[in-house]
Amino acid sequence: MDRKAGGGSQEQDTSLVDDANELLAYEKMFSEPGHLIRRLHQISVSIFMEKVKDLDITQVQYATLLTIEFSPGIDQTRLGKAIALDRTTISNVIGRLVAKGLIRREMLNLRTNALFITGAGRAITKVVTPHALSVAEMLLEPLTKIEAKEFQRILKKLIEAKNSASRAPYQALPRVRAAAIVKTKRSAVSKKTATRKII
Repeated sequence: MDRKAGGGSQEQDTSLVDDANELLAYEKMFSEPGHLIRRLHQISVSIFMEKVKDLDITQVQYATLLTIEFSPGIDQTRLGKAIALDRTTISNVIGRLVAKGLIRREMLNLRTNALFITGAGRAITKVVTPHALSVAEMLLEPLTKIEAKEFQRILKKLIEAKNSASRAPYQALPRVRAAAIVKTKRSAVSKKTATRKII
């Protein structure tokens, strides 16, 4: 009888400890890095969507358009790695952008398509870019300049250190190519300006 009573008391104590641990985990959950990062991402998305609500474009679609613009002819696999999206997600994003007429596909072989931004896609990026840049400003507004710089430094450090743990690890595109495109665009703009002055 005593053993049974003791056993019941021990089980009760264990149950109380489990309940206490669950309560502690629940309370800590709201201050865990993963939860806080998810909430910050939600806020970032909300700010972006409010600013471009009449343009029918998401942050991921905008990032995809920019990447294709600065890497014309990029294939889907490389594009997914460049913006850290898994194969299913990037496939869906590309499908939506093609349907909207913002990008086009050109078949390289039976398994691979080259992707190019269209005139409509470029027009959208020009309109969205100022809004996209202002999202970061609004998001970091509560911080001082020093705090904002340090916050971004720490975020980058964490992401770079844990990149391989992602379902879709980021793989940067060569910056030289993007820089060359920017240089070409600036040159074209300068020529147009010079021509207008002559006329």
